[in-house]
Amino acid sequence: MPIGILNKTTLKKEIKDFPVLSIVMPTQSSTFDSISRIQSNKSNYTSTDHYQRELNSQVQVNALNTLIMEFDRVRIEFRNTYYPLQFTFASTSISSESPMRFDFISEILKKSLRDFENIFFGNKSGKLYFPRLIWKGTGTDAKSTGSMERRRDHFHVVILLPLCIDLIPLLQSILIRNYESISTKYRHRSLPEIKIDPVGHPVRGSIRNFSYYLARKEGENPTFGLEKIEWDFSSPYGIIQRNTQPSRVQTMHNTISDCELGSIVLSHIQALDKFKTKLATPGRIHPEFSNLGIDNPAPFEPAVKRINQADDSVNMSEARDDSKNLYANAINSQDTNVHLIIAATGIGKSYLINKTPEYITRDGRIMIVSPRHNTIAEYTIGEKLPDIPRDLKDLFKRAHEKKISPRKALRSLDFSTERKLQLRLYLDAYEKEERRILKDSPIVLVTHARFLCMTSTQIAKFGTVIVDEDIVAPLLSPKTVSISQIQKLIQDIESTPVLLIKDIEARKKIIENLNVFLNSTENIPHDSPHFTQEMLKIANLEINLSAINAMEELIENKEPTLDHLQSGLSGILKSKVFQKLGDEIQFILNFHFPRNIKTIILTATPSLEAYKALFGDRLVVHKVKQPKLLSKIIQDTSESFSLFRLKNFKIFQHYNNLILALVDKGFKIISYKGKHPLLSNHFGATTSDNSLENQNLGILGTNNINPDTFRLQCAYLGWDHSSIKTYDEALKSEDEQSKYVTFNGYSFQFLTLSTDPKIIQFQLELVSAELIQAVGRARPYQFTVTIYIYGRMPFPGAFFL
Repeated sequence: MPIGILNKTTLKKEIKDFPVLSIVMPTQSSTFDSISRIQSNKSNYTSTDHYQRELNSQVQVNALNTLIMEFDRVRIEFRNTYYPLQFTFASTSISSESPMRFDFISEILKKSLRDFENIFFGNKSGKLYFPRLIWKGTGTDAKSTGSMERRRDHFHVVILLPLCIDLIPLLQSILIRNYESISTKYRHRSLPEIKIDPVGHPVRGSIRNFSYYLARKEGENPTFGLEKIEWDFSSPYGIIQRNTQPSRVQTMHNTISDCELGSIVLSHIQALDKFKTKLATPGRIHPEFSNLGIDNPAPFEPAVKRINQADDSVNMSEARDDSKNLYANAINSQDTNVHLIIAATGIGKSYLINKTPEYITRDGRIMIVSPRHNTIAEYTIGEKLPDIPRDLKDLFKRAHEKKISPRKALRSLDFSTERKLQLRLYLDAYEKEERRILKDSPIVLVTHARFLCMTSTQIAKFGTVIVDEDIVAPLLSPKTVSISQIQKLIQDIESTPVLLIKDIEARKKIIENLNVFLNSTENIPHDSPHFTQEMLKIANLEINLSAINAMEELIENKEPTLDHLQSGLSGILKSKVFQKLGDEIQFILNFHFPRNIKTIILTATPSLEAYKALFGDRLVVHKVKQPKLLSKIIQDTSESFSLFRLKNFKIFQHYNNLILALVDKGFKIISYKGKHPLLSNHFGATTSDNSLENQNLGILGTNNINPDTFRLQCAYLGWDHSSIKTYDEALKSEDEQSKYVTFNGYSFQFLTLSTDPKIIQFQLELVSAELIQAVGRARPYQFTVTIYIYGRMPFPGAFFL
């Protein structure tokens, strides 16, 4: 809402409705309840002094929590006016003398902030200042060792600065000037040390510990941090009273509305406007800037900056009408192109597919490809492949374990002749029905995994293939086989007797090809050697169609992958690219989309760069109009919560506490599989899941790509995989400026693994796809819910903290 119309009533309502995100803490009501509990249990304390100490401690905890909550509310409410700058201020010794202690540093810091604010607010600087939190930290001087260790006092500051100007050089200059002046005054030989953490970077040291104190669980070390806060000059425009009398608790801190924050912020803006006018006037540049050689201070660049400000979203009904038109036109077009229809999650892709018979005006058989068996159940058209009879499930399981076809597994079972005959009849009937559906049914339903196991000849029996959700992601999902398995296969082939000369030659070629995998250079993608059908037969690795279908049914987590559908050994012999990683070979199966069949793909999260590489000039992209976002999506990008970052115990503790706090408020959680017992879903399994619609969500994590996997995927797409670095290599080779990327209408910091523009785009698409699918589970374009996101990748339309 416009700042100019804020008043007590409207501001109080805005604050009440706006969540506090980055810091999770007890609410005021719960902390007051804590005091009530202490008072009601007074008789349980060993002495009056014990009771009073507990009571006073809880009162101070309340004051601290209230102060931080007020600051966070200011930061969130006025995020379009201010950004939070975090810095650490200390000294470092240059002689045997110890670094400066708190008293001296405090004097320097107070004077520097006063001088800094006086530049903007003039004689009003006693009444107007930038909201800030300041607390103490104590460490060891870097130059001290062993028994000569010396204490290094320092202050941590989080201050809200205006977005309109980059004031960091000015603030540094003032801090250094005052340090030199006051250290000379006290004849203290030392140097200033200022560590500024750019917005969006993770907090460290005691500043991080203080933040974790704020995110603590109720009852966990409640007094930690109280002695560290600098009450006297920490304030978000509230009044702190350190009165510990219980009767004064309710008046300990003014609320934001009582402080007339709206008027104060308005005064800030007016003062800053005057300051900018001065800067624009020749000869009126402030001496502080002149000393720095700055003629025209640039605006501050936020951690996430929106590039495209235009809002071209439409209501949901208009977006759905647009999707119907695009789908009908694509399905009736006279071509064999690949039509990629990009539509927001929840727009109704299954509905469109169910309406296919009404839209289509051409003859021809249709194959509908869906992510999983449970998503096939959403269709009211078509015929799915038959379910496996209960009597055959053990047989198919044995076939999968032994990596042989069901018929070969049947011959190896220790059953009676009568039982084997019975199972053979079941198997014949099952395969006959499957062949009938694949040959004659006008509309056939299969899973992504089954489709990727079909041959071009099988797919060619259909006139149109319609794919629900992104098909490239499962196609590019690498599989693995152990080196020992390949070595065992070579031994088995060498020990198998062959009679025909042609078979001897084929066996020799098989072994030669298998050694290509074993003797390859590690961590470098290679093209896979070619195996003919005759070679596959000799290797005893044919895959029966019914076995493929059976493996889908046997997957307990209902997420079919090619690992379950083809054994590693049979898969690697049909691969396109591979790389050796330790004691494993990682590979991607070779799959060809038939060129003479029209393919329609409906998805919210395509990797466009991959589609361009795979389909070239056959690709036709259709973008459905974007529906209006109804939900409130609020994102904190200051911590990635990546799997690597979660190896740090403190960060994992913070991650865990955030989840507990959100769950306690009734939120459903999406994050990494197996990382927390309270997850409602996890990255990699969110596509087409409708169980979380109209639910408040918390999404934690940045689902970064694995560099090894990414390298192999780029090799499959025909790109220069040699340009791809590890994260450590990327961190060492890139400067800060090169870490800014532009993607999905935003400019933000993100560590990329290549300098190749299309590879960078591909990396960002892969990471973004997981986030978009996770957010889409709540159906944010259809329902009014609240979604909190903690991660680096921006979500389009979110409010960024």
